[in-house]
Amino acid sequence: MAVKSGVVGGAIESGLMSPTMSNILVGVPFSNIGLGDTVGARYDTTSKTKNHPLTLFSKNKTGSVASAYSDIFYNRILVEPTNIRLGNLISDRAFEIHIFNAYFEEKTFDNIQAYNTEGLSLTGPSVPLTLEPLQEITYDLLATLTGPPQIAAEWAFDFQDTKDDVVIDVTGSRIVLFPYLYKPNMIEMLEWKTSILKSRNGTEQRIKVRQAPRQVLSIETFVGKDEFIRAGNLFYGWRKRDWATPLWTEQRHITSYASTDDLTIYVDTQNGDFFQEGFALIYQNPRSFDVFQISTMTSSSLTMTQGIQNDYDLNSIVVPVKICRMVSNPTRATTGWNAQIKTVFESLTNYDTPAGVASPVQFNGLDVILESQFEMLKTNHNQPVKYEHRIDVTDYGTGVVKYAAPHTYTELVRTVRFFVEDLDNIWDFKKFLHRRAGKVRPFWLPTFEPDFKVTSIGALGPSFLVEDYWHSGQSYQRVHIIVFLNSGSYFFRTIIGADVTASEETEITVDSSMGVDANDIDYISYMGQTRFDTDKIKIKWLQDFKIIADIPTREIKP
Repeated sequence: MAVKSGVVGGAIESGLMSPTMSNILVGVPFSNIGLGDTVGARYDTTSKTKNHPLTLFSKNKTGSVASAYSDIFYNRILVEPTNIRLGNLISDRAFEIHIFNAYFEEKTFDNIQAYNTEGLSLTGPSVPLTLEPLQEITYDLLATLTGPPQIAAEWAFDFQDTKDDVVIDVTGSRIVLFPYLYKPNMIEMLEWKTSILKSRNGTEQRIKVRQAPRQVLSIETFVGKDEFIRAGNLFYGWRKRDWATPLWTEQRHITSYASTDDLTIYVDTQNGDFFQEGFALIYQNPRSFDVFQISTMTSSSLTMTQGIQNDYDLNSIVVPVKICRMVSNPTRATTGWNAQIKTVFESLTNYDTPAGVASPVQFNGLDVILESQFEMLKTNHNQPVKYEHRIDVTDYGTGVVKYAAPHTYTELVRTVRFFVEDLDNIWDFKKFLHRRAGKVRPFWLPTFEPDFKVTSIGALGPSFLVEDYWHSGQSYQRVHIIVFLNSGSYFFRTIIGADVTASEETEITVDSSMGVDANDIDYISYMGQTRFDTDKIKIKWLQDFKIIADIPTREIKP
């Protein structure tokens, strides 16, 4: 057999194994093996040193048990809930606090410390208390209307030899109901806020400053002998605090009997100030009622956050409730047998637009207000019309007085009366008001007067004759008209020409054919782009769901 020379592979020499480890494996000093040695040189026949077992070195370190999925549920004390947000407390409310010993050994519930708990009570097992493994106990928390207006209470739970101590926070505000029905003629004010920038020629830029209108209620009520002393004490103790104020003007009857602890009552919620997370009242008399917060609602039901405390028959009513403050000092005038109460409330919760604004009649992109719209609007023809134009006077007192009239158009200022009946129509009217947002959004308002007397006979085309009422000379800027027909219908046209004829009549030319017979026309009125001339809309509530609102308007462009 042939003998061949070779070299040792470079695994050890190249550093893949430390010299110490190579001594253990081979048993010879690392330096004894060179790159030029033959394979046979590695098989040394001398005695070997025993280097195993190796000496082990130990070191103590501090650690902890790693968290596991089971620790979410066990090896701790669970307390629920730890934060209770009462919000606006308008009636007594009860809660349960659950404590669960999730350890597999006994634990001691050592102590409970209470802070600022006036008007609140916590009842349950006495402490100190031994909690058995996996034992649950319950405490009952009752929040009452008796106590300071602001609630900021704490209960500190101390558990011995654990890190599970917890603090129960309870916060909220106490609200008292104003429980008396209002007299007719209650005044409801909806108050927007608009900033108007007006150029020299009269062009306006209107800026909506207040996103939601403030709601102010001026009320009067009579209370009997049994109630006016209570009313006096109520004003004395609660004058400076927040009130739960019913909107009695929007009352409606329940449609199904309601019993104690019911969470849902059945009532028509359409066309009323009912809102999710808002408040409502179910009422039988001044001593039997429930005020509740609305958790969810449909068009025919209200579901509350806590069950009612009384039984109610079909004569009971449901009323929206607003959280308010008194903005005037209440007065109570008594004869000894009854008392008259007067005060003013301002809502602390305001809404921008009621849901589902009705689609209005429009012309050239703006709403048109008609007497027949919603069968509810009436103009007050007894109100005077004022014709305003800016006149700048330069008078140094030494000579001729100079005048300048920089505005392009004369502005017509008049008050329009709205008389509305039935809750459905009243709610549509409120939608109309929200759509205007005070002075912000203009609309077309006809004069509702016979501004043109047609002298043409027969079918009318794009041109027709009218008596000369100086349309061409003095009212040439007024070009938008509405034609009312005897049938009750109407249509709009734009005047594109007006010329006086030889017979001293005026020939009116419009943008499209009239398409009707002259005898079919009731009257023709001018229309102008108009806005409300106030941000404060005053609504007077009469009896039997009727309202009157007199609103000043300003025509800003013909």
